[in-house]
Amino acid sequence: MHTRISDLLDGWEDGSAELPVPAGMSPERIREMTMKKVKESGRPRRRMGLRLLACAGLAAMFTVSAMAAYQIWGPGELFDPFFAIESAPLNDGQKALLDEIGTTDLPPVTSGGTTLTPLAAITDEHTLYLRLRLEAPEGTALPDMGEQEGHIAHDIQLVDTETGEQLNWGFQKARFLPDDTPGDNSLELVFMLLGFPRGANWIDGIPKTLTITGLELFASDGESMHLEGEWSFSLDGFYPSKAVEVDTTGAARWDETTERMVTLEGLTLSPLSAAFTTSYPTWGDEWGVFTNLEIELVFQDGSTVIIDGGNGGTSPGPDGDGGVVYFTGVHSFDTPLDLTQLAYIRFGEYRLELPDAPRQTVEVDTAGAVWHDEESQGTLALEALSFSSLSLDYRITYDNPEAVNLSDLGIRLVLADGSRVSVDCGTGFLTSDSIQGTAYFDAPVPLEQVDHVLFGDVRLELPAAEP
Repeated sequence: MHTRISDLLDGWEDGSAELPVPAGMSPERIREMTMKKVKESGRPRRRMGLRLLACAGLAAMFTVSAMAAYQIWGPGELFDPFFAIESAPLNDGQKALLDEIGTTDLPPVTSGGTTLTPLAAITDEHTLYLRLRLEAPEGTALPDMGEQEGHIAHDIQLVDTETGEQLNWGFQKARFLPDDTPGDNSLELVFMLLGFPRGANWIDGIPKTLTITGLELFASDGESMHLEGEWSFSLDGFYPSKAVEVDTTGAARWDETTERMVTLEGLTLSPLSAAFTTSYPTWGDEWGVFTNLEIELVFQDGSTVIIDGGNGGTSPGPDGDGGVVYFTGVHSFDTPLDLTQLAYIRFGEYRLELPDAPRQTVEVDTAGAVWHDEESQGTLALEALSFSSLSLDYRITYDNPEAVNLSDLGIRLVLADGSRVSVDCGTGFLTSDSIQGTAYFDAPVPLEQVDHVLFGDVRLELPAAEP
């Protein structure tokens, strides 16, 4: 019996041909997205065109395996199975948001015979998600990881690609995705680096290199496997920041558990995480006490998201031990948030409104900003400085800790009318040779009115405004 190739292609058109399905993707969804791409091409929908498309699809599928199917989706579709496990399936708006803030153009890396392919990445200032496909050497039977959560990287390094400086990446976590072919040499997972308040900023425009050394697979049934290798990924070119900084002036509440007043010093929101700072009084040596956070995001449809903690830590503040303590943290959301749908924010009984525009910051060139303090006979160098209308980030090094005044760092924003805005150390923690932190202004500072910055007796000019 003779069979024409067109007869086989008829099967492709009506969906009867069975093809390998990527993890978390149904055949129905594949057909839906494929036909959507065909419609978007604007080409006449002739039967021969579909047959030629089918030929190309089949050739690619059998040439490079199921990987070709991933080209149909953006980050939204590719991260949908992950967020369905963590919280709930993504809606169309969330998928469109991830398509905007993510990328799918990171190349695969092979080491020790094992290939790691970043199928998609999404990130904000503090958090990185990589959807990875792991392919061990042919004939390897990987453990059945199910949908469990755990660690996978034996060692991680994150460096500034240009300078080689080591960067703080927070802590790692991995979520394995459903595997339709357990026991073969491939599996998929989402690898997460959940940030720290003073950790790396993934979207600051500085090229970074992430290196994973050794992979550890520990299945829930006790089976384990170690894969040797070193996989390095270049991470740059992510989307501009979508963070919004909330004016928290006056936001305070009484904490019943610890019986003290808690002040919300700062709050910055992005679609993936929230960065926050609270402060509260302490007595004696109890500056390590933690209070409840109780930040509630209220959306226009009446739904809420509770920020109940985060990855972070305390610092003693400008008063030292026995004074006001600062707690700074980063909270990663279980699902991406569309901040345009946020109605308001509640901190205890205090209501906060969302700003009309994304956070704007001024980066100051601190080259040569070295100040010798005659009183303490110490030399201070301003290594980094940026500020928004609500807060100021800094890093200062010194040869004598006595030269640092925690209640007044010597930094002044000089306004056009001659008035000055000074800052204390805020969340900064004094070490033997440096202090780094965030200070919060008592009232919003209009950025357009800042003329220059003083560090001690050193004048620093602001960058020219973009046309």
